[in-house]
Amino acid sequence: MVKEIFDKGKSRYGWRQVKMGLKREKKTVMNHKKIIRIMKKYNLVSKIRRRNPYKAIMKKTKERSGV
Repeated sequence: MVKEIFDKGKSRYGWRQVKMGLKREKKTVMNHKKIIRIMKKYNLVSKIRRRNPYKAIMKKTKERSGV
């Protein structure tokens, strides 16, 4: 069940999204520690979203101008 939901999320889902998906679609409540264990066992690692470099630059310039 965990793998189904993980695959449905195109490998972007972490344990939180998997937990919500189980509750929503399968009507199953599962402890987050168990989900993490299952994901480690089957090597299900979520893709990490990249930070937007333009947003980071804007934040830094805003900090400098506020001084």
